[in-house]
Amino acid sequence: MKALSDTLLAIRDRWHVKNHPFFDEWAAGRLTMRQMGGYMLQHYLHVGEVFRAFGLAYAKADEQAARFIVHNLAEEHGLLGMADRDAADHFEIIRRFIRAAGYTDADMAPENRYLWNWARVHSFWDVASRYPWQVFLAMMACLESQEVGLNARLVPAMYQHYGYKPGAPDIRFFEEHYVADQEHGSRSLDLVDRYTTDPAMAAQCLELAEVGCRYKWEYMNEIHQKLVVEAHQPVAR
Repeated sequence: MKALSDTLLAIRDRWHVKNHPFFDEWAAGRLTMRQMGGYMLQHYLHVGEVFRAFGLAYAKADEQAARFIVHNLAEEHGLLGMADRDAADHFEIIRRFIRAAGYTDADMAPENRYLWNWARVHSFWDVASRYPWQVFLAMMACLESQEVGLNARLVPAMYQHYGYKPGAPDIRFFEEHYVADQEHGSRSLDLVDRYTTDPAMAAQCLELAEVGCRYKWEYMNEIHQKLVVEAHQPVAR
């Protein structure tokens, strides 16, 4: 019998943002630091709310899943290291790149979220509050694990096109998440497979995972439109 995680990964791959035109431009070295930093600013404004929504999933979770959630959040906040890497506050290493791209801390205010960023924030809170924890983790696994394939494209570009060396502080986020989200996504899927035995719940996992992935693609469409397409349009006189 096909595992639920196999179908979830097929959904992820159908909507994988590593294939989005914005990242085609990045991988080819055609984006400016300002454009890349604008993407990371939106990412920063998104992830803080996602981590808070994890608290609702924690309150509902089986003990083993609850431990995973706590461990995941501890790694993200720099309270624990992972694999062969020292602990790193993932919020701070995101801010480091945003600042390197020329943005200020004032630019990182919540009111600067784009519309689809707001939509994604509300969708996370909705899934965490209204659905079983397995559904939330299924959606999160399909989103977090995208960072692996994505950063496999972005990290070489940072070396080849933007003059960074391996281990440079400004790009630690990209190097770190190539490892971190591979582990987080895998552990989430293992828990979803183990604890999703009800067919109706499995259907919810698949439905909401696809919604989450489609929202992420639309979110990237808006970022591409604002930071790349509109930036290349002539100014009206």
